[in-house]
Amino acid sequence: ERSSVAFAWRSADRDLPDLMGERCATLGVQVYLAGDPDFPTLVGDDPQAPVALFAKGDLSVLERRRVGVIGTRHATATGRATAAELARGLTEHGVAVVSGLARGIDGAAHRAVVVADGAPVGVVASGLDVVYPREHGGLWKLVSERGLLLGEAPPGTPPERHRFPLRNRIIAALSEVVVVVECGLCIANQIYLMLLGLPKVKRKLPLIMTWFTWKNSLKIQGTLNFKF
Repeated sequence: ERSSVAFAWRSADRDLPDLMGERCATLGVQVYLAGDPDFPTLVGDDPQAPVALFAKGDLSVLERRRVGVIGTRHATATGRATAAELARGLTEHGVAVVSGLARGIDGAAHRAVVVADGAPVGVVASGLDVVYPREHGGLWKLVSERGLLLGEAPPGTPPERHRFPLRNRIIAALSEVVVVVECGLCIANQIYLMLLGLPKVKRKLPLIMTWFTWKNSLKIQGTLNFKF
C-alpha cells in the first residue's frame, strides 16, 4: 500500500508542471521564470527574488517611470482623496503607478489611474485567479486590461497572511519611488525595514512620506526628491 501511495505521489509531482501550465493557459496567465530573458530584471535584483512571476497584461508597462503608492487599508476620506490626486498627477506625466490592490489607499490610487486611462501595475499576494478583497474583482480585471497584474503565487493560491510582506518587496523592487500616503506608525516602520533589505534601497531608493504619515510621528532619515 505504501509503495502504491508513493508511486501516486511521484506521478502527481511529475504531472504538476503540466497541470499548472494548462491552468495558466486557460486563465490567460503568463509565466516568467527566473533566468528567462523576459523575466523582469527589476525584480531579479532582489537577493530573495521570486523563482517565478505570474502575470496578466502588458509587461512593457515596467519600462515606464514607476512610482509605488501605498498605505493603510483603513484609509480616511482625505487619505483616499490624496492617493487619487497623486495617482492622477503621475498618470498625466506618463508614470506607471505600482500598488497592492488592497482596500483603502491602494484601491483609491489604482481606481484613479484607471479613470485617467493610465497604466496601473497591481502586485498581489494571492493567485491571479483568487481576488482579494473580493469587492475588487472589477478593479483587478481593469488593471490587467489597462496595465499589468502581477504576483509570485501560482493560480489557486489563497491570500495567506505571510504572503503580503512578500508582495510588498516586489512593489518596492518595481518602484523608483515609494510614496506612503497614509498609515500607522507600526505599519510604516515595517515598510521601511522591509525596504532596507533591498539592494535598491542601499542605492538610496526614495521613500516619501505624506503629511498623514508624519502626523503619526514616524521618523525616517534620508528622504530624497524624485524628478521626472
